[in-house]
Amino acid sequence: MYTILLILYLKENMKAIYKFHAEVGRMGDLEGIFVASQANLASLIDSEHEVYFGECLGKHSEITFPVINEYFTLVTDNSDFIKMFEDFGMESGINPLSIYEESLSEGCYK
Repeated sequence: MYTILLILYLKENMKAIYKFHAEVGRMGDLEGIFVASQANLASLIDSEHEVYFGECLGKHSEITFPVINEYFTLVTDNSDFIKMFEDFGMESGINPLSIYEESLSEGCYK
């Protein structure tokens, strides 16, 4: 029993590379590729909080919406590739998880 729980815990907290893509109407799309744990990403999606992306698509764009599971694609959970990805700083674009975590630390959500 404890072995199964440990395996589930480790799997949930394993890092993976995710691709983010959200269409925001005529203004354009938000895209990014980043490393995150499944647990952290699930916590963002389950929170249903609206994430404020600011004016990332130009002046007066003011983009805010709750992120949903369909915006994310698992690229890989291969630990060797993830280490290389992180070592070479290959994250790119928008990472809604880091935006959300920064907002949490600033007390924007309760």
